[in-house]
Amino acid sequence: MDVLQVIKDDQQKVKDLFASCATATVKTIQASLSGVERALFQQLHVEQNYLYPELDGFLKRGDVHLDIWAANHRSIERLWKKLTSDLKKNELNEKDLADRWQSVSVAVESHFDSQNEVILPAMRKCIPTSDREELAEVFTDAKEDMVSFKAPAKGHAKRA
Repeated sequence: MDVLQVIKDDQQKVKDLFASCATATVKTIQASLSGVERALFQQLHVEQNYLYPELDGFLKRGDVHLDIWAANHRSIERLWKKLTSDLKKNELNEKDLADRWQSVSVAVESHFDSQNEVILPAMRKCIPTSDREELAEVFTDAKEDMVSFKAPAKGHAKRA
C-alpha cells in the first residue's frame, strides 16, 4: 500500500470519529473520548515524527509549511486539552460541548485539508512509488508501536 493512501485512510478514521460524536450527549462523548484521543494523537505523532521529516528538501517553501503544521498541532492539542479538562470537571452543558467539539473538529479537518492540498501532491510528484510503499510500512509499524500511546500532560515530555 502507498503511504498516501495510509495517510488518507487515517485522516478519514479521525474525521469519522469526530463526526460520530458531533451530535452526541456529554455521556456518549465521555465514553468515546479515549478512542478519539488515541486516533487523533497517533495521527499527529506519526505526521510530526515520520511524515514531516520526509518532506525536508523537496517541498517548496517546506519550512513555512512545516511551521504552519506544527502550529496547527499545538492549536489542536490546546483545544483538545481544554475540551477534555472541562468535560472531566463537568463544566460543559450540551450546547457548550457541541460548540467545543465543533471547534476541535474544524481545526482537525482544516489541518488535514491543508496537508491534502500541499503534502500529498508533492509526495506523489517527488517520491517514487516504491519509496512511498516503504514509507507506508514505516507508518503502519509506528502506529502499531503506539497502541498504548497517550497524549502527554501539559509541560511533560513523553517518555520512550
